[in-house]
Amino acid sequence: MGVRTRICILMAAVAVVGQSAVSAEPERIVSVVYGLTSLGSQDDAQYAFSRARSVARTLDDGGVSSRTYSDKDLSKALSPPYKLAHLVYLESPSAAQLKAIGKFVTSGGKVIVHYSTSEAFAKLMGMTPPEPTESGP
Repeated sequence: MGVRTRICILMAAVAVVGQSAVSAEPERIVSVVYGLTSLGSQDDAQYAFSRARSVARTLDDGGVSSRTYSDKDLSKALSPPYKLAHLVYLESPSAAQLKAIGKFVTSGGKVIVHYSTSEAFAKLMGMTPPEPTESGP
């Protein structure tokens, strides 16, 4: 993970949860969730975990205490005291997972999405997928 990415992860956490995220014994208010059930191929499970671990280390090294969950425990990761969730490689979240994420966001929680191309996820985040373009000479 590059230095700029690490800085962005830390700045986002402090911006969302404030300086309370950085203290000697902070309450763990940032969750990091990696895809497991939402993956298209279970061959990607180790990669998803590795990316999530990298995000968690970046946060923890920067003094922002975090806790890591798989998407099997999404409800725990999106429950109080968590205010910010890094969603890492939730490739194709289920309808139930999207509903839980939507509830978290409407309750004031914030999410940062890493490595997902799900159109349903994009719509939930208020984004519209780009229109396909013709390729050719």
